[in-house]
Amino acid sequence: MKGFVAFLLAAALFPEVVSGVNLRARQDSCSPLKNHDTFSTVEVLIGTPPQKFDLVADTGSNDVIVQSCVCQESGFCPKEFGKCFRGTNKSTSFVMHHSAYSQDTTALLLSFGSGQIMAVPVTDKVKVGNNEAYMNDSLLLMVKHGLRLQGQFEGILGLGRPMAKGQKQINDVPGFLEKANVDQFSMCFKYKGDGVLGLRTPPQQKAMGSVGALHWGLDFRGISVGNANHKVSFCSPDSKQPGQETACGVIPDSGTTLMMGPEKQILSLYDDMCERWDRCKKTHQGLVKELKALEKKGGQDLHQDDPLGQGMFLLQNGQDPAAADGWGDVVKKLQDVLRGASSGGSDPFGGQAYDGDSAAGLTSKISPAETFQLLLESCEQWLADNTSLNDEMPSLFFHTAGAKDNTTQVLEMHPETFVIQSTVEVVHREIKKLMGILPVQILNKTNKSVCMPAFGKMEYPTKLNGDVWILGTPLFYEFNVHYDRAAKPPTMALVAEECGRCEAGQLIRRASLLNTGKSTAATGAGGLASLRKLSEPPVVGRYDTRLPL
Repeated sequence: MKGFVAFLLAAALFPEVVSGVNLRARQDSCSPLKNHDTFSTVEVLIGTPPQKFDLVADTGSNDVIVQSCVCQESGFCPKEFGKCFRGTNKSTSFVMHHSAYSQDTTALLLSFGSGQIMAVPVTDKVKVGNNEAYMNDSLLLMVKHGLRLQGQFEGILGLGRPMAKGQKQINDVPGFLEKANVDQFSMCFKYKGDGVLGLRTPPQQKAMGSVGALHWGLDFRGISVGNANHKVSFCSPDSKQPGQETACGVIPDSGTTLMMGPEKQILSLYDDMCERWDRCKKTHQGLVKELKALEKKGGQDLHQDDPLGQGMFLLQNGQDPAAADGWGDVVKKLQDVLRGASSGGSDPFGGQAYDGDSAAGLTSKISPAETFQLLLESCEQWLADNTSLNDEMPSLFFHTAGAKDNTTQVLEMHPETFVIQSTVEVVHREIKKLMGILPVQILNKTNKSVCMPAFGKMEYPTKLNGDVWILGTPLFYEFNVHYDRAAKPPTMALVAEECGRCEAGQLIRRASLLNTGKSTAATGAGGLASLRKLSEPPVVGRYDTRLPL
């Protein structure tokens, strides 16, 4: 009887701890996601007393990685990476079986799209929001790196998919979600302000089963431009090969800045986007016409060896200005045509119809995909402050399905989500006369705001799931992505709802905006101000493209 009374008393005084079960931890909670343009970070507390770090929230990996002070003190990590963790003589809960460079220590070499990290497994407490885990030999200290990153990088909080039964965890190191017994979570980003990482969130009704075995993945059935009913040009279910589970696959990854896919398919998408965007279609007609006229006059061959690389008339940092020799007339013609496109809905080519037959053979010189990229690069010329890119350009519709066709979903992504802006260096060549007599060539360099599609090339072919795409941060600006690790198979639900905000560990979201289909990236601004600006090089998540989905 006394024992029962003691139990009731403990339950009344300490309701969060009864019979070894943390009841308070069962409640849903959240943590703010700080926007760094190319990625988002979440505050993570490590050690006793806790040391605070901003770790990249990454659904493409499972590991908890934090920068070790050994890395900075040895000169392997730059100071600009930010705060570093020190366990010895600093954290009473820290355990490390060997020194960081002992021959007995098992160092792990982790590969990411942006380079490699060498890490050493140690033991300590890790806390995210109201959720805590004791990471026994599963907290990874970064002691060396070969990352192609600039700016802050204190580590990674992996939120990857749990391994399928019988499937070994990569590096056999369990992640935070597994150690903390967190089954459901959600992620969404905001254009301005903090996004939200929800933990122990309610299960979603319309969820799609994850395909593959290693990553959060979906059956990918192509992209329609302008209307969900328009035909896709790649990844159609009809293109599925014998023995394949899906024609293509797609991985939603919060740790990758862009949307990545095979170059051939991205160019096909750009072609389709140009054909279905009135301004681009008219601009392309004008460019082909001008190029034919230049060709008759002995103009330059404008074919690009890298159609997804640099633009035709914008010179990036480090490019030799001499490479522009002979381009003067061509550049002027191209710029004149692009300026003509700023006339909005009117025909920028004087009402003269484009005769496709008369330009036969010239489409290999400049494709609609190249025109599409050129037109976006010159967005300063035609995107007015009172113009919404969502009204100007067609939306993209991503066709997805869950494992074994249990659920399908078409994801609409708006132009203000998949178009980004950046700054490049433009070189202007002028000839001036010194003392009014001697001609001197002057190179003037200026910075110019340009727009670009948020896509990058990545070849990831698989045997069972075909070509695999990565849907990076744009997806999380458009949708709140819910994950369920406990479902069989694990599931994802992509919901168009307000991202909300996290206050004192609790999610605040206006009920009037729930499930309204509004983009989480909506800013209410127009022109260039409505676009996300990248100030650092894009980040690519951790993927070994030799492995299956």
